[in-house]
Amino acid sequence: MKLKLFQETDRNDLHHLLVEFSTEVFNYGSCDVDMFVKSHSHIYLAIIRGEVVGFTSFIVNDYYGLRPATVGNTYLYVKPKYRRSKALHLMSIQAGLVARDLNMPLEHYVATKESKLLTKRLKGKEIYTSYEYPLEEVIRVIDGLKKKVRIKQ
Repeated sequence: MKLKLFQETDRNDLHHLLVEFSTEVFNYGSCDVDMFVKSHSHIYLAIIRGEVVGFTSFIVNDYYGLRPATVGNTYLYVKPKYRRSKALHLMSIQAGLVARDLNMPLEHYVATKESKLLTKRLKGKEIYTSYEYPLEEVIRVIDGLKKKVRIKQ
């Protein structure tokens, strides 16, 4: 088991992993691998016996100058068959190494209850929570507000 820094020759493997992640987490099954690579400062692939089995990625984020920069561990994915391997452990260590090397606090994003488990070992603070609302729900509420509040156009 090893981690490898992403290189252009790994694009096809990364694409397959991103599609698997998109399918499992978002039930969508697609990705823009070019945009993903351009948007990240570091991407590592987990390899077991020559097979690419997962990835973890990082961005440097200062929220457009609104706060000091952090290194965000944007995604961490391991194929289901390998989730009991050392891959997650090595990727967690790598997250710490990236934060140490950049001399920045680590920010971890939570998308699933499984990814929330990764927050248990570190003492940190919750910065924000995000919600997604279906368009139909947004329109329903806006239409209701329009009836209550008269706004001149």
